[in-house]
Amino acid sequence: MLAIARGSMGAMDALTTLLKAIIMGIVEGLTEFLPVSSTGHLIVTDAVLRFSNSIGGERAAETFEIFIQLGAILAVAVFFARDLLALLRRAVSEAGARRLLLHVLVAFVPAAAVGLLFSDEIKEALFSTRTVALALVIGGIVMLWVESRTHRADTTALESVRLPQAVIIGLAQVASLIPGMSRSASTLVGGLLAGLDRPTALKFSFYLSIPTLGAATVYDFLKNLDSI
Repeated sequence: MLAIARGSMGAMDALTTLLKAIIMGIVEGLTEFLPVSSTGHLIVTDAVLRFSNSIGGERAAETFEIFIQLGAILAVAVFFARDLLALLRRAVSEAGARRLLLHVLVAFVPAAAVGLLFSDEIKEALFSTRTVALALVIGGIVMLWVESRTHRADTTALESVRLPQAVIIGLAQVASLIPGMSRSASTLVGGLLAGLDRPTALKFSFYLSIPTLGAATVYDFLKNLDSI
C-alpha cells in the first residue's frame, strides 16, 4: 500500500510539474513579442508557481527557459521565412538589401557585447522579482511618454533605415538585458525616437530578434550543456 501511495504521489508531482511547464511556455509565447518583458514575466511566474523547485533547481529552470525561448525564435523565423529568403536572395545583387542586413547586424552588436561580457553579473544582481517589478513600472512610464510625443517619422521602409538609426535601436536594446525591460518595447521605442514610423520600427524589431534571441539561446545552451 505504501508503494502504491508513493507511486500515486510521484505521478501527481509529475503531472503538476507538467502543468507548470505548460503555463511557463504559454507565458513565454504571450509575452515575447508584446511590449512587455518575457524574461521578467517568467521570473514572476517561476516565483508564483515555484517552478524551479519542481523541475530540479535554478539551473534546470534556466535550461528549460532556453528551450522555450527557442520556440519564440522559430516562430519568428517561420513567420518571416518567405521575406527573409527573398531578402537574402536580393542581397546578392541589391545594395538596399545588403544595407538592411548590415544594419540589423550593427543593431545586434551592443546588446550582444554587453550580454557576453556581463551575463553572470547581470543574472546575479538583477534577476529578482523586485528588479522585475521596478523595471516593469519604469518601462511602462517610458512607453507612455513615447506614446504622448508627436513623432516625425522620415523612415517608412526597412531598407531606408540609416546606420545612425540602427545604432540607436541597438543601444536601446541593451536596456532589455534588465529583466522586466522588454526587448521588443526597447527596440520599438528606440526605432520611434530614431525617426522610424511604427510599422517599420516593429518589423525591424522582429528582424533584430532573430540574431539576438538566437545568439542568447546558443550561448545559454552551451553554458548549461552539463544540465541538459
